[in-house]
Amino acid sequence: VYTSGNRVDVTSDCTFTDPSMSSWTVLGKKVTVNYLTFSTTYNIKIFTLDSISLSGQYTSANTTFNYGDEFSLKGITAEATYKCSLNGSPETIYEDITSKVSCSGYNMNSVSNSQTVTVTYDDGHDSKSTTYTIKVKDVLDHISYVAGTGAKTTYKVGETFSSNGFTVYKHMKSGAQSDVTTDATFN
Repeated sequence: VYTSGNRVDVTSDCTFTDPSMSSWTVLGKKVTVNYLTFSTTYNIKIFTLDSISLSGQYTSANTTFNYGDEFSLKGITAEATYKCSLNGSPETIYEDITSKVSCSGYNMNSVSNSQTVTVTYDDGHDSKSTTYTIKVKDVLDHISYVAGTGAKTTYKVGETFSSNGFTVYKHMKSGAQSDVTTDATFN
């Protein structure tokens, strides 16, 4: 600003002392701006990653998956907490980082009542993680039957069907199978 009150942008003619954000203290970053024979110094607030947290409704709809499903956060929000203490006045800001996190520790092809998912966020300078638990349940893929010894497979019109000798199996997506003959109905 000139004594006449006119403003001229001289940014391209200025030099800055270490304006990079690669180093700082908890009190911030002191930057000096030099233009011709003039200089000024000011502090920049530096917010550092303090923690991450998860929010949302941890209902079975958000934490229960079917075998073979694709994993997703399903309605759970991840949030980063950044803290700054410039001149002794602590400040906190929050950022929705749901689309920026990585998740690990789950296996969608393993039936389990409890798998711990680790949610990690890396802001390029620091990394923080938190965990939560999911359930992966098996689901019915198909059923089959075996006509064993004594099973009648040919009938004449008017005869009554008999399930004797038949065994019915349920086949789960995980590959597990079990005999469900006693629970089966024949129509």
